[in-house]
Amino acid sequence: LKETWSGADTYCQNLSIELGEEKYSDWRLPTYKEIKSIVDNSRKSIIFSGHYFEKWAPVDYAHEERHWLSDPDANPASQSSVWYIGLDGSLQTIDTQDSANKFPFSCVTGQANYMANDFRDYKRGIIVDLTTGLTWMRCPMGRSGDNCEQGTGEIKTWQEALKACQDLSLAGLNKWRLPDDKELTSLVDTSRFEPVVDHNSFPATPNDWFWSSTTNVKKPSEAHRVNFGNGYLNFAAKSESFHLRCVHSNYCPRTEKKEVTCDKRDNNCDGIVDNAVLKG
Repeated sequence: LKETWSGADTYCQNLSIELGEEKYSDWRLPTYKEIKSIVDNSRKSIIFSGHYFEKWAPVDYAHEERHWLSDPDANPASQSSVWYIGLDGSLQTIDTQDSANKFPFSCVTGQANYMANDFRDYKRGIIVDLTTGLTWMRCPMGRSGDNCEQGTGEIKTWQEALKACQDLSLAGLNKWRLPDDKELTSLVDTSRFEPVVDHNSFPATPNDWFWSSTTNVKKPSEAHRVNFGNGYLNFAAKSESFHLRCVHSNYCPRTEKKEVTCDKRDNNCDGIVDNAVLKG
């Protein structure tokens, strides 16, 4: 089934499905972050995870095939545009007013504001997202200061970016790495534009491309990149140079009932920041 964006939106809103004794009637087009949750970058044909989504596209799909998303384009100059995902995994916007733009789509129901960020500034140059549990460099690589006003943002090839994150020591933490494309797009807020990220949490973010660690499985000489000016995701040769923001995985929140403590045997807890334990 292919529809214009308005046709797809109407179809989802009118959809009602009964599963056993339950009736689901609050369907909608998926958002940018919702669609990313089912993308499997290791697949060479259909990018959506598992056999449940294999009918979304034929095995011999064209890379330019697209699926509608619900997010409007926040660019003031493109008020009639919305987001789509290409079946190669790219994310971009397109004008909905062109009646020739008829694409496949799928509907989703469930939690609103899926994966909405909950950023906390624990100082020392790091931001923790309580939603994902990831710890981020507050400033792009090469910048520092309270508002990232010092220095100049560095650009590196993909291999150089991998090494720069591996070598990073920040806020008493080691074991930093270049984020994969799902982690990197988790920072994108499609309601914002230039930049498409919370500028209070991540000041001085350039409206430019940032590397992810994800290799393009169909062309291993390329890797996925995300533009933090407009939120686009596509691919570029690993020999090209772009910005980077490193990520750290080990964030452990405390609760009133149980305090997360360091594993003294492994000595893998680097420090306690406010109400959080940062490990690694």
